[in-house]
Amino acid sequence: MTTKHVKIDDALPLHLQEVFNKLSAVEQAEIANVNDSELRELMLGVRIPGPELPVAAKKQASEYLELVVKASENEQLRLFSPFPTELTRCSPFFPLSTQEMSNRPFLNDLVIADHSWGQVKFTGQKLSVYDEEMLMILLAAINEINHKRGEEGYTYVGSMSHLLKIKGVNAAGQNHREEAYAAYKRMAGSTFEIDTSPIRSGKSTRGRKSAVNNIISNLEYDRKAGLITATVNPYFYEMYCAGEVTWIDIEIRTKLKSPISKALHRFVTSHQKDHWSGPLMLLAGALNLDPDLQKIKVRERLKKGIAELVSSGVLQLNSSIVSDNVSLYRTPKKPAKRLLIGKQ
Repeated sequence: MTTKHVKIDDALPLHLQEVFNKLSAVEQAEIANVNDSELRELMLGVRIPGPELPVAAKKQASEYLELVVKASENEQLRLFSPFPTELTRCSPFFPLSTQEMSNRPFLNDLVIADHSWGQVKFTGQKLSVYDEEMLMILLAAINEINHKRGEEGYTYVGSMSHLLKIKGVNAAGQNHREEAYAAYKRMAGSTFEIDTSPIRSGKSTRGRKSAVNNIISNLEYDRKAGLITATVNPYFYEMYCAGEVTWIDIEIRTKLKSPISKALHRFVTSHQKDHWSGPLMLLAGALNLDPDLQKIKVRERLKKGIAELVSSGVLQLNSSIVSDNVSLYRTPKKPAKRLLIGKQ
């Protein structure tokens, strides 16, 4: 016996009519028996299937990248891909002291990139280079999982100790695990707003169209089992991370001791060329050093950071600061390893 599908007498919007036609006869009858047309539309509206998240994320990232490329015909783009470049040179991660990390301010709409094609703002607790490193490690671990399975994904499910081992903490205590969890929790509450309203004829149309993505969209931590589940927001990943991410030298970075050295490492690895030179305070701003710091202190701290990168082999010996000018000579890059971790 075949059940006949029912019809709704009054006209429905086309997209809701399509949803209605795909329902079972029982569901159609339930909705058809509702007299209130607004309620019927609401009942159909909640049945609209959501987009497949990875596909939608890639589509949105592709649309924004197309805007950037078109606008960039008259604007020099730096490095490989615009979004990662902005995150490595105009970063929301700061070299904070232990005291500063214990009392973090909340940053609201911090502009980290501003171009003719649009603007990127960061909102959330002030993030440190430690938080940045834990994000890089999470991305590396996800990359390892994807490589082993031969598929795409955005989630790490595994032990917190494994992530800390990548960082170089081989005997992680509860304090190490809680510190790492707190970093991921901060990033779950951090957002990037990308405003793609362009500037035309010198007039800004900012605010017309924007999208907001957090860094980590799902986070679970079982302290007893020591297991963490962390999902990097697919929209964030596709727009800021896919293809070019700064954790390619994670093994070197995790061995650096100074937060300023780590920030400087992030900066020098973002360039295509092996030589960069520029004003002292321009570099200080790119590394998010305290703007109120005296120039003599800035120079002193950057010299120490350069010295550590020289000793680690990232920079060459002729890297230097002369007066207010900085010259950085990076050791020529070696081909990136396909797998950065996995040696247990």
